[in-house]
Parts: sequence; C-alpha cells; structure tokens
Amino acid sequence: MNDLAQRIGQNPILRPRDLRPSVEGMEVTCLLNPGVFRYQDKTWLLLRVAERPVQIVGKTTFPILSPTGEIALLEFDSNDPRLDLSDPRVINFDGQDYLTTLSHLRLVSSEDGIHFTEPEGSLPLMGTGELETYGIEDCRVPPYELEGFFGQVIFTNGHLVNGDRITVYYGAADSVICAAHLSIRSVLSSLAPVQGGLA
Repeated sequence: MNDLAQRIGQNPILRPRDLRPSVEGMEVTCLLNPGVFRYQDKTWLLLRVAERPVQIVGKTTFPILSPTGEIALLEFDSNDPRLDLSDPRVINFDGQDYLTTLSHLRLVSSEDGIHFTEPEGSLPLMGTGELETYGIEDCRVPPYELEGFFGQVIFTNGHLVNGDRITVYYGAADSVICAAHLSIRSVLSSLAPVQGGLA
C-alpha cells in the first residue's frame, strides 16, 4: 500500500532545543501532543512541553510539583540498587514510581505552518494542586520517527483542512513535532468497501 502522507521535508519542524526551558536549571526534553488551530492568519500549536532538571553525572534528578505549585526536585544516587531506570519515562525508587519529567502547555505560532516561534511575552500554562504532581500530562485536541525519548511512537493530535489538503501535526518518538500533508480525495479513493457489512 502506498503511503498517502507526504511528510514535510523540514521535519521535525520543532525540536526540544527550539524552546527555552520555563525555569532556569531545567531542560526541554520532549514536545508532545500538538493541538492545532488557525487564528489571525497564523497557524498555532498548543504543545505539551516536558522538562526535567539538567542531569549531573552519577545523579538522577527529576521534578514534581508540590501541592502549592512549587517545583521540587527529587535526587538520587544513580548507582542506588533501589533505583530502577529501565523505562525512560518512569523512575522507580524503592517501589515508588515517579515520572521523569514535568509537563506544561505552550503556544507557538507560524506564518507558513512550518517555522514556529513562541510569541513574545507568552507564558506557559502550568498545572497546580495534588492531581498535577507531574504537570499537565495530556492535552490531546503512524511509526515513522524511530528514535527519540521513547522511539517508534507518534501521536496525531491536530489537523487543518484547506480545500483537498489536510495538514496533520503530530508528536513523533515522544520528542519532536512533525507535520505531513494528505489529500482528502486520495484518502477517500484508497478506502475499500467492507465485505459482509458490519458485525
């Protein structure tokens, strides 16, 4: 079967290094779950941005939000036998699971739908309270990128329709944002009738 998606040649269109950390001492590690909309003749993405402290050799450090909304850092000796680092998304210490990053939402905009920047003075949307200990984890409004924070994963979250063209924005390999174009006509013509009807 032919691939109906025409991936944009500039992919990935956003990488963690393209955004500044929200707090000094943190680093952006993942860009995920882009929602998309048009406003004031621009394409806007609402991104989930995951950050963690800059790591120090021999230590494993990750952030959590306190009930008052303050960022607290938990730090462990990386050689501690009670520390399980087998999953890049979750750290287990002494039987307790912790996420490795703290997430929030950010807006970026683009004149051409490919080159995105953060608007001047834009502030992140942060979680608060005990249910947001790891920040805002999900803002959702096929595998191609195989390497990244967590490889062989993409999530389509938003699309724009312009005539026959659909532009799909998606998080790839749990680290970058990409885009692809599809033709509605081509997608519809590729569909085959279901034999025997629905069960």
